[in-house]
Amino acid sequence: TKYTARGGGPLDTPFMVAEAAGSAPMAHGNYGAEFDMTLPLYNPSDVPQKVQVFMGSGNTGDSAAFRGNMLVTITHPDGSTTKETLSIMQRPNTTGTTPVAEVLVPPGARVDVAMELIYPANTTPPHTMVVRSTPV
Repeated sequence: TKYTARGGGPLDTPFMVAEAAGSAPMAHGNYGAEFDMTLPLYNPSDVPQKVQVFMGSGNTGDSAAFRGNMLVTITHPDGSTTKETLSIMQRPNTTGTTPVAEVLVPPGARVDVAMELIYPANTTPPHTMVVRSTPV
């Protein structure tokens, strides 16, 4: 059987001589997938809200659960955007202490937080996005 990687080139993963229980003998595309997600943050209240978005990781052992870059684009109520590329290194079973995005959402307004990343090879799922809101 011939395996190919993203883009049609040969897959650089060798066959394993021995494998741990429950592990895959080949790379089956569980990394290299591009994620592009947008969180529409709407404030229906009559007071401004400080909204923070954190990345969380599951219980994946002792190694890094996620190590890679994320592009965060925030679209403000006036249509302006801010972009930032973050370099993230996350330990297992944690929710980051530093938000990947923090925005002030005015009353009755909407702010979009878009996150783009390519799932790196040394990453172990699952991952979650945690949203926390507090009145200002």
